[in-house]
Amino acid sequence: MFSWFKEVWMRLRYSIEEYRVPNGELDLMLEDGLYGERLDNIYYTTTLDKLKPILQSIPIKYMKYRDEERDCDNFAYMYFVAVKNIFPFLPIGVMHCTVPTGKHAMCWIVYWTGKRFDWTMIEPQENKVSMFAGYKPYFKII
Repeated sequence: MFSWFKEVWMRLRYSIEEYRVPNGELDLMLEDGLYGERLDNIYYTTTLDKLKPILQSIPIKYMKYRDEERDCDNFAYMYFVAVKNIFPFLPIGVMHCTVPTGKHAMCWIVYWTGKRFDWTMIEPQENKVSMFAGYKPYFKII
């Protein structure tokens, strides 16, 4: 009945999960002077140009913020779970970092530049994908 949907969905998924990320590359991104942990062994990604529109459309940002009840760490983990349910092999994770105003939780993702793998930050409370100045990670999990 929904075979057309499955076909479209699988084409989208395979267009996003197209470059296998070597575990050694991920391990280097996790060892950058912080506590980091890789939980799986197989990850696939694509370019940031393909990822940004998808990452910016995850609807977590529409949830109402509540201090200590639904704050940055809750948004980060909800965003992580939402993306992993759609793209299970995508190398997205949660990170804790120091920011100019204290501490903050957000997401991070690995992408293909065309020459090498790199990573960027995701602010799930606003669906912004960027390297934020003054944000220094001290914990990463993927």
